[in-house]
Amino acid sequence: MESESEPSPPPPPSFSDADDPPPSHSPELPEVIALSPLLPAFDAALSARFRLLKPSPLPLSSPISSAASAALVRAPTRVDAALLDLVPSLRLVVTTSAGLDHFDLPECARRGVAVASAGHVFSPDVADYAVALLLDVLRRISASGRYLRRGEWPLRGDYPLGSKLGGKRVGIVGLGSIGSLIAKRLEVFGCIISYNSRKAKPSVSYKFFPTVYDLATECDVLILSCAFTNETRHIVNKDVMHALGKDGVIINIARGGLIDEEELVKCLMQGEIKGAGLDVFENEPSVPNKLFTMDNVVLSPHLAAFTTESSSDLLELIIANFEAFFSNKPLITPVSGKRVGIVGLGSIGSEIVKRLDAFGCTIMYNSRSKKPSVPYKYFPNTHDLAVESDKLSCALTPQTHHIHHIINRDVLLALGRDGARGARRREGIGQVFGGRDAWGRGSQRVREQARRAQRAVPDG
Repeated sequence: MESESEPSPPPPPSFSDADDPPPSHSPELPEVIALSPLLPAFDAALSARFRLLKPSPLPLSSPISSAASAALVRAPTRVDAALLDLVPSLRLVVTTSAGLDHFDLPECARRGVAVASAGHVFSPDVADYAVALLLDVLRRISASGRYLRRGEWPLRGDYPLGSKLGGKRVGIVGLGSIGSLIAKRLEVFGCIISYNSRKAKPSVSYKFFPTVYDLATECDVLILSCAFTNETRHIVNKDVMHALGKDGVIINIARGGLIDEEELVKCLMQGEIKGAGLDVFENEPSVPNKLFTMDNVVLSPHLAAFTTESSSDLLELIIANFEAFFSNKPLITPVSGKRVGIVGLGSIGSEIVKRLDAFGCTIMYNSRSKKPSVPYKYFPNTHDLAVESDKLSCALTPQTHHIHHIINRDVLLALGRDGARGARRREGIGQVFGGRDAWGRGSQRVREQARRAQRAVPDG
């Protein structure tokens, strides 16, 4: 009996004829690899400016022989170690989405691969769509339209009344670019806005709740506009839905996995919540069939971000990011790393900044005085710096040892449960990692001590 032979490896990806090099008399165009299928308009526009390589089949399963250093992807194409192994020449990946749950960002950073996203191109349109979904659910626009088209108006009379939007207590989960625009729009309708976010935002007047559950207990409507991560998966669960209550409405224009979809269906069927407006789903493009039968649910196939205008703006942004990369200029919409606060922007702090800049981190600093020569945001005390930072790096010289506890309990609480502190001194490096389970600001007395200590902080 013959033994089984080893399976042959898949053939290397082929490139379409359209990807042949330009004629010798033409200037050499920089190469861009399309790692996801492209819309015709994007294909045409990119092909006019770059040598667009379109490997087939997709998704990739074997290495590419091209030395191209830039690529374009669309969700749900995963950009992780497996993909980067197949295209080891990559130094930039541009994505058409604002969300980055399809990226392994630490792996990209480890390999020196820059990432550029859609930035805030979609934010206004997504905010508009969230309000539209909410109006539709409350006023029953789509449901009454179906009632009319079925010919039931003359037979059964007027359609049941809906609810007004004005005066509703709206809780926004994720007060970033999109969430802030949603809040601004709903304020005009007379809604009362509150929010949950990783940290309280001192720059806004809305009431902050440290958990989504607490937010739900005080709201009529929950709108999800936060990022989808391992930590936010099923952030809206059965308990949150019950806290929202029988008159509550859920709107999701972020990612389907933020909601426990199975529990959502049960709560809607059992009348535990009033309704939902859903543009995203947990296992797209699959949608639970039971949702199709519910007149109190408004559904759309992940369209919130897409208008003719936003698509045109996105294409311009993608081209601008590639052109900046090939011209050795800063990317237009780089995916920033962590927000790092530097305490002491002297010689050591400046060296730390140079290195963190290369990883796409957003730099802020606290020092004895503001430095007009640097472009980074200045904070007059470590507490305020910690509020806006993911990480704190203490870059103080030995001469500052007399400043005790400049990173104190109050600062650590302001940094938050996901924060990390690093201490850098000339004698060596010591780091203390870990968040705090508490959320808060500590006592006014401790805050004042921290601010007084700043007066003696040298810049080194």
